[in-house]
Amino acid sequence: MSVQKEIVISIPEDILETVQRRLENTKFDSLSDYITFILREIVADDIKSYSTEDKKELKKRLSDLGYLG
Repeated sequence: MSVQKEIVISIPEDILETVQRRLENTKFDSLSDYITFILREIVADDIKSYSTEDKKELKKRLSDLGYLG
């Protein structure tokens, strides 16, 4: 079982309100789960353009930060 590290981030209130409204129409149980999903989707798209070595390093960093299980 991996230990996930968490950090606190600031989100402008207008963005937060929009995300909360969108959350209502999803299967996610919490705002944190939904935002984490969104960030993972963005990162997944970016990983496609990296070299194999870059992908390994990026995945290791994300894993170390607790974003990948």
